[in-house]
Amino acid sequence: MRVRRSRGSGELAGRDGVAREVAGRLLASLPRRDQRAKGERYVEGLLRVQGRKTMRAIAAVAGGGAAEQSVHHFISKSSWDWSPVRRDLGRFVEQALVPKAWVVHPLAIPKLGRHSVGVQESYVASLGRMANSQQAYGVWCVGDAASAPVDWHLLLPPGWVADGERRRRAEIPDGLAEVDADRAVLDAVRRTVDGWVSRPRPVVVDARQIEDLVGLVDGMREAGLPFVVRIRESAPLAPADAPSAGGERRGPGAWRIAQGARPAALPVRWAERAPEGEPQPLAARVPVVLRDPGRRALRTPLAMVAAWADSQATAGELWLTNLFAASPGEVLELGRLLRRVENDMEEIGGRVGLKDFEGRCYGGWHRHVTLCSIAYAIAALGQHRGVADELLSA
Repeated sequence: MRVRRSRGSGELAGRDGVAREVAGRLLASLPRRDQRAKGERYVEGLLRVQGRKTMRAIAAVAGGGAAEQSVHHFISKSSWDWSPVRRDLGRFVEQALVPKAWVVHPLAIPKLGRHSVGVQESYVASLGRMANSQQAYGVWCVGDAASAPVDWHLLLPPGWVADGERRRRAEIPDGLAEVDADRAVLDAVRRTVDGWVSRPRPVVVDARQIEDLVGLVDGMREAGLPFVVRIRESAPLAPADAPSAGGERRGPGAWRIAQGARPAALPVRWAERAPEGEPQPLAARVPVVLRDPGRRALRTPLAMVAAWADSQATAGELWLTNLFAASPGEVLELGRLLRRVENDMEEIGGRVGLKDFEGRCYGGWHRHVTLCSIAYAIAALGQHRGVADELLSA
């Protein structure tokens, strides 16, 4: 039995049975046999449906005479818990990929109406403009051969948690408070890495849209996690040797520190191979501390890596890390895993329906993206190498 990439939009040759067997293992936590069977058929439908993954289309190709209403109930109205499924998915993918890092990455889902849970008009960084959309953060396991998402956190703006009628219609659980980008990223890191994986790997995050950089860094540091975080030019940094005043280190901020380090920048030596088609950048590493404008306490020492293309007068990338033994090239290579996730999400995410949930409720969205993540993992592993069937036969 071998996992293969299909020429069509379906990712696996169905006669191999790999998709259903992998899905069966990852859905073993579901309490009822009929739920497990419906989950397997839903994953199979995600892998086989041409175009948009509507519930009607999935019901038509999933087999077993599944009706659209039955599929809708299984996703939107059922009581099965997605958390154990994601835990088992995370462990499966970690074993398959031997990850280099865990990447936390946003997903924007454009919507036409106002009734899908969490939807609002807001700035979408990937589009560079305001858009009516749901926004979420996913956690990707990234290895040499492939990447796959294993967990999701949907943003819940204040208007959704404060309005009792909207909460009721969207079936938002009692006690669930507002979820903004800062909280979503930190919760994603803590839940996935603290409880689901066998050993820590670097966490890579683009934090340029995160307001509470101090809280994010402190949360990862307190969890004992290595991290590589892309920061904006205004990030409140000070050189590690800057004099302190009244218990607070004062300094010029990330951009000015980078400009001061420009004369010491050297060509990057990549730890593995140079990115294809990319000119060799210059990079400098600077010991820094992260200042907290709201408190007087000194921050934990960190390192900032600034990178310039040959023609750039100012740094094109700024990265903050606690990987003190890593070279600038190693830090930049980890940072480039963000691009890897973006490319993989563009190639695979659309074909397994990550943005296609047509329901409106909170639980339905989470169940849909959980099963999409199983389909995504099967597609990604099968596309690059026969990992899934090797694990199944072990």
